[in-house]
Amino acid sequence: MAQFDVAENRQDERFIVQDLAVFDGALKKFVGKAIDLSLSGMLISLEKALAVGSVINISLGHMLNNYSDLDVETQVVWFRQNDISGLFSIGLKFLNNTEEQRSQIQKVINTYAVYGV
Repeated sequence: MAQFDVAENRQDERFIVQDLAVFDGALKKFVGKAIDLSLSGMLISLEKALAVGSVINISLGHMLNNYSDLDVETQVVWFRQNDISGLFSIGLKFLNNTEEQRSQIQKVINTYAVYGV
């Protein structure tokens, strides 16, 4: 499978997050793990690739609880497969990024961030 990768171009500070799960926005089913998070996008790890340019709705919440701290519409900007684990690292940018949404994202960062990158 071809992979697509771009240079880092996030404008906001990235934070490594811990215990932040990614759920399918519609089904609220666990699909992967958040690796890092900023006010404008995030890095996630999934078992399957997502097409660059595709728009997906996701929910973010604690790994041990099946509830959502944030529902957000995102767009896939790049992906890369890990040669060892086979998992896909996927870069997402947040769409419709209003001040209200940025405030909600900041609350998630405050809750799950381990440190800034």
